[in-house]
Amino acid sequence: MDVITISRLVGSGGTAIGKEVAKRLDYKYVDIELIHKIMDQYGETGFGNIYDSKLSIWDRYSGITSDLLNFFKRIMLSIARYGNVVIIGRGSFVSLGKYENVLDVMIYAPMSSRINAIMESRGIADMTTAEKYIINKEKIRQSFIENTYNIKWNQIENFDMIFNTGKLAPSLVIESIIMAAKSHAKTTSITSTVTSDIEEDEILDNAVKKLLEEDL
Repeated sequence: MDVITISRLVGSGGTAIGKEVAKRLDYKYVDIELIHKIMDQYGETGFGNIYDSKLSIWDRYSGITSDLLNFFKRIMLSIARYGNVVIIGRGSFVSLGKYENVLDVMIYAPMSSRINAIMESRGIADMTTAEKYIINKEKIRQSFIENTYNIKWNQIENFDMIFNTGKLAPSLVIESIIMAAKSHAKTTSITSTVTSDIEEDEILDNAVKKLLEEDL
């Protein structure tokens, strides 16, 4: 049971790469939509407001925010315990960093490449608007990760593999991640701390399993 986390800069193509890696490895693909589905099952509908906006000082230390973020961390652990998943974003490289069978990947590209990608994918007509879109999205992601995990999200030491899609074709990046994942699975020691060691959370684990297996 292995886990691949993929962090990515906006417009770098990381989401599409993650989907293809999951497809090729026959892993489950996990993104924010699945997280929201789990949250909704538990009546925790306010998570989108936390994830999609920068937290104020007041919000950061409110009890509601703290409870939602703690529940979010439990969900991430439950997903990892299920195994054979590709998790896109959400700072999963932090919460799962101590587990030997987790491969943490960062996808980035120069701003010029990302502006062009966003203009095409979002139908944005001018470069200035596309750049503002990218900067705003990344500030929100940065705020979420840094306030949830108290860590700088883009530090190189957080990741096992880093790819620049401004220079490397997505197909090459995909092949490299797949090769690394297969190789890593063979070399993980039986004495290592792995995601299957995560303590069971029976009710949540069952909810996660049901949603993952429905999403075939």
